[in-house]
Amino acid sequence: MYRTDNRLNYKQNNLNCIGNYNRLKHLRSNVYKTQKDIALDLVMPLRTYIQYENKSRSLNIQLLHTFANYFNTSIDYIIGLTDETKPHEKSIVEWNTKTNTDEKVVIKN
Repeated sequence: MYRTDNRLNYKQNNLNCIGNYNRLKHLRSNVYKTQKDIALDLVMPLRTYIQYENKSRSLNIQLLHTFANYFNTSIDYIIGLTDETKPHEKSIVEWNTKTNTDEKVVIKN
């Protein structure tokens, strides 16, 4: 039976959640590369990369991670949650055997 409710369909919801792709163009121009350069570096068809920049193709989390690493920024910046281009500090949690507690260790980029 077909459900009719207020939820967006998957494709529409996916596009709405990650939709600020013009940041890709901005990041690309900051490193003085062409769309073709980026596509070659990331081993993807040029047409596919162009579709990401033009918002005609949605990005999954793996691609967001790839782009964030490539441009040395955060996923939050790419999707428009922040205007800070620097990536977040990376941290890990280590078990402290002396106090038997978890301790957060920050690794500077």
